[in-house]
Amino acid sequence: MIQRCLAAGIERGAWIRAVLSSEDPAAQVLYIRAGMIPRFPLFTFLGAVRGLCNLSPVTSTIRQAEPSKAWIRKLGDLDEMIWGRRRDDEHRFWLDEYKFSCLALKDASDDLLAYAYYSNASSCPPWNLEPFRIGPVATRSARLQLSLLRAIGDVIGAQSAEGVEFQLPGINMTALSALLEAGFKIDHVGQFMASRTFGRFDRYLPSGGTLL
Repeated sequence: MIQRCLAAGIERGAWIRAVLSSEDPAAQVLYIRAGMIPRFPLFTFLGAVRGLCNLSPVTSTIRQAEPSKAWIRKLGDLDEMIWGRRRDDEHRFWLDEYKFSCLALKDASDDLLAYAYYSNASSCPPWNLEPFRIGPVATRSARLQLSLLRAIGDVIGAQSAEGVEFQLPGINMTALSALLEAGFKIDHVGQFMASRTFGRFDRYLPSGGTLL
């Protein structure tokens, strides 16, 4: 099965193999044999929404991203810088089909500085249930992650939400240290494996395998 998946990726022009593995050694051996090696742990965090409200308050103007051509273009531009390639179709799907919300920060020149997705009661099932999911989050500077996480906490906290879940790369020290200090707990740990390095995961929170 894995060889069929890899072959299909090559046919579509993929040049990096990557996977989020469980802690199971047998699974990791399988991926290593397929050319992927461990790059960093990926922590799944669970906690109370109020913990996000303990982060530093937002000082920039927060915008709500929409599934328009202009917004999709700006989201894709930031993806190229932080993640390594554009993902315009994925953004359209999450905004249009899954009904996730996306908060964004722009500078004075209208360039996108950061974005952060989160699920809520209006999202499609099962994403409309708690704990709500945060991610992906991509920012030009690591500190901006905390500003958007605080903004998400303010929004869903006002909707009486109580629990949130998200994943954090082990090399994202800015978010790791701040969220542990804010009272969040590690629920489980996976391993991000890839055939080569890519992206800037010190300023990125994935949503999981669907929109890594």
